[in-house]
Amino acid sequence: MISGRAYAKRTDFDSVIIPDGVTEIGDGAFYGCRNLRSIEIPPSVNRIGDYAFCSCVSLESITLPPLIKSIGRETFKECVSLKSIEIPSGVTEIGESAFEDCTSLESVVMPSGVVSIGEKAFWKCRSLSCVELPDSIERMEGHAFYGCSSLKEINIPSGLTAIGESVFAECTALSSVEIPEGVTYIEWGAFGSCTSLKRISIPKSVTGGIGYGAFGGCYNLEEILIDPSSESYYMSEGCLLSRKDDTLVAACKSCITIPSGVKSIGMRAFMDRKDLTSIEIPEGVVSIDAGAFSGCENLREVKLPSSLKEIEPHAFSDCGLLESIEIPHGVSGWLYAFDNCTSLRDINIPSGVTNIGGFSGCTSLESIELPDSVTCIRDNAFDGCVKLKKMTIPPNVKEIRNYAFRGCTSLKSLAIPSGVNFIYAGTFEGCESLESLDIPKEVTGIWQFAFRGCKNLTYIKIPDGVTVISDAAFGDCASLESIEIPLKVTAIGWSTFRGCRNLKSVSIPSEVRSIGSEAFRDCESLSSIDLPSSLAFICDSAFSGCRSLKSIKMPQGVKSLAKRIFRGCVSLSEVELSPETKSIEEDAFRGCISLSRIEIPSGVKSIGKHAFSYCTALCSIDLPDSLRSIGKNAFLGCSSISRVSVSEKSGEKIIECIKDFFKDAEIVIRH
Repeated sequence: MISGRAYAKRTDFDSVIIPDGVTEIGDGAFYGCRNLRSIEIPPSVNRIGDYAFCSCVSLESITLPPLIKSIGRETFKECVSLKSIEIPSGVTEIGESAFEDCTSLESVVMPSGVVSIGEKAFWKCRSLSCVELPDSIERMEGHAFYGCSSLKEINIPSGLTAIGESVFAECTALSSVEIPEGVTYIEWGAFGSCTSLKRISIPKSVTGGIGYGAFGGCYNLEEILIDPSSESYYMSEGCLLSRKDDTLVAACKSCITIPSGVKSIGMRAFMDRKDLTSIEIPEGVVSIDAGAFSGCENLREVKLPSSLKEIEPHAFSDCGLLESIEIPHGVSGWLYAFDNCTSLRDINIPSGVTNIGGFSGCTSLESIELPDSVTCIRDNAFDGCVKLKKMTIPPNVKEIRNYAFRGCTSLKSLAIPSGVNFIYAGTFEGCESLESLDIPKEVTGIWQFAFRGCKNLTYIKIPDGVTVISDAAFGDCASLESIEIPLKVTAIGWSTFRGCRNLKSVSIPSEVRSIGSEAFRDCESLSSIDLPSSLAFICDSAFSGCRSLKSIKMPQGVKSLAKRIFRGCVSLSEVELSPETKSIEEDAFRGCISLSRIEIPSGVKSIGKHAFSYCTALCSIDLPDSLRSIGKNAFLGCSSISRVSVSEKSGEKIIECIKDFFKDAEIVIRH
């Protein structure tokens, strides 16, 4: 046996001959052997483990031994040079992702005994043009041949009862498919975006259903043949319809009129139809399912019926020429349907809508009126609406979700209703024109990136009830001059105020225990800051680049000066460290050119590399008895130091290091 990962990631050989008598190649045995070009496997091998040859990117050919019964999970995944494979007659199972991303694989010979093909088994084998599937196959899991863009024809095995989710999706060369009698169910997206598919035949045995978007994006479909005796589906005016619920499942190219009697336009039914310029949806239709008209990039006119009750997410997304649409009054609940409609300027929102979203990327939308029925503005609702200037948020809104107004660069002011309790992640990120914002007193949390990049925001009042200000919440608010942090806040997150270049004053409350990395980095106008005694942790680069900061007193609880904490603070001249300080990490004071003296506490055991590099005003330094290590170039470029005091207790190694650092300075060794 060759044990698991025995030769994994070895690059010192390009060929392997496995001796006769070996019965097993373990999991990952040759994983990542990037230079392996050929391998001889003896007929005695009866098992090849999972991912045994995964990522062998130079492997061009391999002969599999006759005794193996299965090809395991990821066995040949990412073997991008493998061109062909013949699967032995005894194999019954091809595992999950067995040949995933074998982008040079052109042909596969599959024996009649294969029963199952695992999920993503041949995922994105872009060169695969020929594969004969035996009728013995009973199971073909989701995405098995997804993205096999050279596959021009495929025979569906007669033993198959279901065609799995997205099994042949994005097989863009596939032109014709005949589904055999015996198949009862076609799963979601089975043939999605097969853009060359012109003809498909569906037997009467398909009674279990045709999943959402099974033929979505097949915009060249000319003919759907359905057995006239089918009790589940029928054709009308070029459209495939369900007898059960009158859903329009799929549409041929010829279908430009929706037949009467239809109650629902199915998921992705007209997806990517570039020929479609207008559509009138007849009375009686009550729902338009997700993605039904998405990607209809030339669709200019849509007429919706008064019977319509529901428009599902992304129903009209990426309809780039759609300028206006009137939503019937009966539509209620969620409305999340028009993302990336870049020409959309005019739309009405009915009074029954409670959840609004799906306008992200509507770059022509300047204003929109939301009804009082709206209680939630969903994730990314108006993300990237760069021309949106005016918005009144209805009084009943309780939630404004993540990135709802991100990138609304023309929005100048906004009032948030009193029912809102949180400002979620990235809600107003990149709103460069936002000058003022009223945050209600009910808000208790401001999440990460909430106001990052609001370059014109000069002032914001944070309510007293706020307990959390998360990472980068006000990062790059370059015009913000002052901020008062509420008393209940106990932590300041990563990059919370990073890049607030005009921030002159900030009040840190007495209960704050930690300041995150880069929290005040590049706050170039910040000249002073009072750190509360409650502080125990100040993380890396917290005040790096604060060019105007002149003095700092570290609280007693801070026992370590983190990496780059004051790097580049060129005005810093006075520093008082906590007597409890144990370490000064790398680059802590690097480039602090105004620092003329510093008292290093008696308990400091280590000084990191470049800790005081280029502190050109430092004249002398007294190193404590406790010092046991000093990093490389800790005092590089400290050209003004003329005297250094070091204790013999620090050891000979430290003393010699100091002598090397300061060849021209007076070295005082304390006894």
